[in-house]
Parts: sequence; structure tokens; C-alpha cells
Amino acid sequence: MTAAGPLWLDMLADTAFCDVMEKATEQKLPKRGGRIGKILALVRSETGAQTTYYVVDELCHKLGSPVPSVKKVAKALEDAGFRACFTHFDPLGVRTDASALKMKEILRGILSTNR
Repeated sequence: MTAAGPLWLDMLADTAFCDVMEKATEQKLPKRGGRIGKILALVRSETGAQTTYYVVDELCHKLGSPVPSVKKVAKALEDAGFRACFTHFDPLGVRTDASALKMKEILRGILSTNR
């Protein structure tokens, strides 16, 4: 794992603002509403989530293993009792409260069942 900084450790969005944005999008940009709505839905799902996230393909690269789908990773995290949601700014990013060691364990478990 590498370190980065400085990091923003507070909420990235709030649900009330997402509501306002969705209504404005529906009214002012109806033709683009579907695409913008998907982004807003992702942002909404991140409210209250962990501030840290893992990029699945980078972790798999470090493990020297193939990359499972992000959906499988999120499902495996939830099945193991952790919170998991996707990030709006990285399609291979997963926010979770799992530690790096647990994430590694879960990835290895997914990969062993795919064989």
C-alpha cells in the first residue's frame, strides 16, 4: 500500500444536495438526466460511507492475481459483514470498512472460488 496526502476525511456529499441536483437535472436537462442521474445515485450511495477506498485492480496487481468484477468484490465484502459501496470517481474503487488485510483475504477468497 502507498500513502497519499493530504486527504479529505469528511463527507463528500449529502443526500439533500443530491435531491436538489436530481430535481434540477430532471427539469433543466431531461435528455442528459439518465447519465447524470446515475452519477448522482453513486454519490448518494457514498454519503455516510467510509472515507477510505480500495482500487480493486491495483490491489490485484500487487497480489499478482487476475481482477474480479467490482460487483463481486462488493458482494463478498457485504457477505463477510462489511459495508461496501462503489465510488463515483473511480469505476474500480470500493469504499469499505474492511482493513487492508481483510480486503486481501476477501480478494484471495474470490479468486480461489473462480478457479
